[in-house]
Amino acid sequence: MKLYEDLHHIDQALKFKNHTLKEWIGFNYAEYRTEIINWISAHGFEDIEDLTQQQIKNLRVQFADAFRNGEDIRQIARRVLSSGIGDLEVSVPTQYDADGNVIRQGYSRMMPKEFRSVIIARTETIRAANEGALDNYTKNMSVEKVQWLAGISDRTCDICNEENGRIMTIAEARGQIPKHCACRCAWTPLT
Repeated sequence: MKLYEDLHHIDQALKFKNHTLKEWIGFNYAEYRTEIINWISAHGFEDIEDLTQQQIKNLRVQFADAFRNGEDIRQIARRVLSSGIGDLEVSVPTQYDADGNVIRQGYSRMMPKEFRSVIIARTETIRAANEGALDNYTKNMSVEKVQWLAGISDRTCDICNEENGRIMTIAEARGQIPKHCACRCAWTPLT
């Protein structure tokens, strides 16, 4: 009986081999990618510290082209680096507990442009993909609510771990992900 069931599932899967993702599960990747590119063109990179308007314009073009071409994070990071971003001085303030004791000593250091390009590539890809997903869910799938899906692993931060599974309306979800640099969270639609 098990062999028959396995063969039945294979047979069913073969029926879908020439179907698009939309036909198979109701999701159209081309529409999703278009929403990402539209979001990048209108909103992308405004929150990145220390960028000129020309650098923001360059990043919008580079990211849109990267999404059109299906590029990975390394390729996008090379594009970011070629956009003329520079090193950035990062300052983290000292953190205190309620009694005034130092929890974490503050520091300041330079983030080289090579490292910064990777951080921008990862963080802004997550931002654009999630905002594009929210647009796609609204326009093409009639989704009203989404659920926070954290990238659970030993690297998951406490903030994202706490948000995992949280349900929000599309309006509430706007601008929530990424929660921090190199965040790996995403929205999943609730139907």
